[in-house]
Amino acid sequence: MKSILFSLALLSVTPTFVCDFITLSLTAKYVRSEFVADITVTKVYKNLGGEGKYKADIKINELFKGEHIESIWIYGRSDNKMRLSSCDIFIPEKTRLIMYSRKSKNGNFGIGMCSGLTYFKNKKHNKEFEILKDLKSKNISLTNYQTYIEMGNLSEELDQFNGIDLDKKYEIYEITFRSNLSVRKVKKVSGFGNDMDQKLIKILKKTEWQIERENSNEKILGNNKILFGIYYYNKDKEYSSFLSHFWL
Repeated sequence: MKSILFSLALLSVTPTFVCDFITLSLTAKYVRSEFVADITVTKVYKNLGGEGKYKADIKINELFKGEHIESIWIYGRSDNKMRLSSCDIFIPEKTRLIMYSRKSKNGNFGIGMCSGLTYFKNKKHNKEFEILKDLKSKNISLTNYQTYIEMGNLSEELDQFNGIDLDKKYEIYEITFRSNLSVRKVKKVSGFGNDMDQKLIKILKKTEWQIERENSNEKILGNNKILFGIYYYNKDKEYSSFLSHFWL
């Protein structure tokens, strides 16, 4: 588990482009998306001509964020033949998954291998589903397309809680930034429910951040907000329990 954390730490400070959703945490995916839902693919259509995407009708089992839609575009080929890019994917009918997406320039929602999908057969989906339901119950629909990267020593700060015993598996915060990316405010959205909340807020107020910007001349505005999660992982045969801001 700790080796996975090290790998994720390297990825988190490495510039990412097309496939950035793969390394994003659940809260980052949620904030960067305009549409988040538990869906089932009900019908898949053939690619038109040489297009690198195909249409699919969907059933929304539960909508967590965004508007109700009836169809999406999937990047790849509907016949599951040669892949055109690393983010192409084949999703057959009757597939159920948690989908994250935002509108393309032509107003459509699309998904691919790099969209941060979670299939219901994935062992993560129960915890992910629980967190999304929690955000929905609190009417949290915050959207921010920028990717904020924690650049300090948060992982080392969280090491002090190694071996801790907690009932809840996650804590979610809303962080507000100044224009210089220092932390203005940390607000608890969903906490562990004990003195851990204030301890973690104190730590987060000291964190250092940078923005991964597609346009280096983009102006950074003050009072930008993100959601940020800290997750609790039970002990296993090799490691004691621990807290991490990485979504494992």
